[in-house]
Amino acid sequence: MSRRDYIRIDNPFHTIDFHHHTALKSADPADWDAEIAQDYATRTATMDPGGIDEAVLLPGNNLLGGGRVTERDYNEFLARYRFRHADRFPYAFATANPLNGRRALEDMEHAWKTLKLDGFVWHHRMFGVSVNHASMEPLWALAQDLGAPCAVHIFADSRLESPWRLEEVAERYPKIPFLALDGFSSADQCMWMPLIARRHPNIWFDTGALFAAGEMLFQFMKKIDFAPRLFLGTDNYPGLASRFPAALVEVLAMEVSDEVKAGILGGTLKALLARYRPG
Repeated sequence: MSRRDYIRIDNPFHTIDFHHHTALKSADPADWDAEIAQDYATRTATMDPGGIDEAVLLPGNNLLGGGRVTERDYNEFLARYRFRHADRFPYAFATANPLNGRRALEDMEHAWKTLKLDGFVWHHRMFGVSVNHASMEPLWALAQDLGAPCAVHIFADSRLESPWRLEEVAERYPKIPFLALDGFSSADQCMWMPLIARRHPNIWFDTGALFAAGEMLFQFMKKIDFAPRLFLGTDNYPGLASRFPAALVEVLAMEVSDEVKAGILGGTLKALLARYRPG
């Protein structure tokens, strides 16, 4: 797919996209540079027409089922990817399987202290557990001790990822900065987000899987000034990348100041990740 196939967007802002999933195929580190090169070419072809300058690398969803690629493999792959292309991908988030017990905690320690990755991310339904499952308790406790940001998918219609589950966890772990992903993924769920934001000052919200109708992002900000808690995510998957990053267009079209747009499109996320850095 050539760059000419993508719709070009007039975007004057320095833009950081939080929500970029990857797809590691091999557990052999000898194969990773080739995978990175191929992914980089495809991924930047989706970013450049929209003026997306940087993105945060996340693990993919091919970890479930005991495959050859482990969470530690994925974390090390993302650290190498970030090192190779820090100009476009200066951030990467690690993951850990809550069903792995002590190994999950070791993977988190390794990712934060050794690899210096920028936080942790979970798509809980992909692991077959809920956001507030008992197996997650040691992981949340460790993340709070480390001072690490935690990104959590709350995709609409997934009972394992229902927003109330994240609320429960955020209340128990008030020192963790939670990044709620896919929160605006249905009309009904869009109406929950202002209520959750009001109750939990330690939750920020991305625009991934944005429900397209009703100016939901603008309505979210109008409830109270929640603009400083909102950041761009386009839910980019390799091979499934949209030629039309709807969330970016929605933000650019909103009748708000350039200062607010600049915050949503990069400033908020950059300040948040600078505040919570691995030691």
